[in-house]
Amino acid sequence: MAETESAYTLNKVRTLKNYGLYVTGLTVDPIFKYGILNAKPNILINGSTCTIDYSHVYDNSDAVYLRKTFNGFSGGGETFTVSASQYFDEYNNVSTTLSGTCRISSVLNAGRIIVSTIISGMTAESNYNYYGKNNFVDIPQYTFTSTGGTIGYFLVNSLPNLSVTTFNDMGILGSIYGFEEYIEISGGTANNAERILVNGTTTLKDSREVLYFAAGGTFQNFSNTVTTVDLYLRGKPSLLTAPYNSNITGIFTILNASDSDLAFCFENQTINQSELRRMSLPPVYTSNFVDCKSCYDLIYGTEIGTDIYIISPAFTNLLYITVTSPSSVVLTSASNLTATTTITQPVILNRSIGNNIFKIDLSHPSLIGYDLAFYSDAGYNIPLGTIYNQYGIPGYNGAYAMINPTPTSTTIYGVLTGQSTIYFSIKT
Repeated sequence: MAETESAYTLNKVRTLKNYGLYVTGLTVDPIFKYGILNAKPNILINGSTCTIDYSHVYDNSDAVYLRKTFNGFSGGGETFTVSASQYFDEYNNVSTTLSGTCRISSVLNAGRIIVSTIISGMTAESNYNYYGKNNFVDIPQYTFTSTGGTIGYFLVNSLPNLSVTTFNDMGILGSIYGFEEYIEISGGTANNAERILVNGTTTLKDSREVLYFAAGGTFQNFSNTVTTVDLYLRGKPSLLTAPYNSNITGIFTILNASDSDLAFCFENQTINQSELRRMSLPPVYTSNFVDCKSCYDLIYGTEIGTDIYIISPAFTNLLYITVTSPSSVVLTSASNLTATTTITQPVILNRSIGNNIFKIDLSHPSLIGYDLAFYSDAGYNIPLGTIYNQYGIPGYNGAYAMINPTPTSTTIYGVLTGQSTIYFSIKT
């Protein structure tokens, strides 16, 4: 039986409490007037073409700014002005100020490269037309001739310094990146009483934070009361491996499955957020959770942490173990997470491991107090050895085991030891 959509619930992963929150909207996007970029670009000036490159940018606020502004005019034709930005290249003895007005031609690389036609200014130095990000003294900012149409509702965090947690710290991504996540506002009335689908979040130049709604919302002021905002992600509850309010964060990386090149990198993500996000990725991607403060640390090798949890190990076969009585175990098998069959002990489960890894979920509470071991012989004398690895404590969230590829088709013998001893076998 195929897994039903009902198996994927909304799971609380982060919480913010603060004064100064209010819902507003049905107005011009405030990012056009108050938005700010914190990263410096690489700029290539080639004749009348100006290419602005932010491919190195992984700051979520900056990425949302680019998507809400330039990417909103990706069809081309919109004009924008580049603020006067000082540039100094000591090695090549180049000191200049770049500024000018351009017209958007196209937006590439997931909204991180803007190709434009120069209308005025943006004049390159003689024999020098590539302006590297590290040589900008100022951070270039932009103003747009148009500010787009009226947008829907959004939540403003007007006093971010009063709270330990901010929208940015919560690791909110939203539908702007293709992720399904919701917020729930305590004290919300009318449409604000519902769980609200999130589009994305950004930080403005005056430090206020904006959380865009993908739909719903209504005007409401929470400024004078402590208001709680809970963040929910859709996924399987059994994938949660830490308390929902855990503040231990790292980075969530998304890699191209074909060549393992880094496609996206997101900061301020907990293990829970990363695991639930991993489940929604299309098969062209794989992903990791890395114990690392920032994406720059990972990419440029500064203060890199150690991988503490691989979010998406390569496996084809998945097995859930549940103890149903002192002498009985139920093994629920899923191949590629699509087909499920239930077989009751005594059992021989036929699954071809091939070159992939066999994952065994050990998180069901009925396994509390049990130890799991595997042997290569029916007499339970020869341990499976390094082919088998267990992570976490059986019966608790996040506990699982991995059986690496076996060289030939064989049968392995499992035993659960606890309140009773239960034997089963798996034909690989």
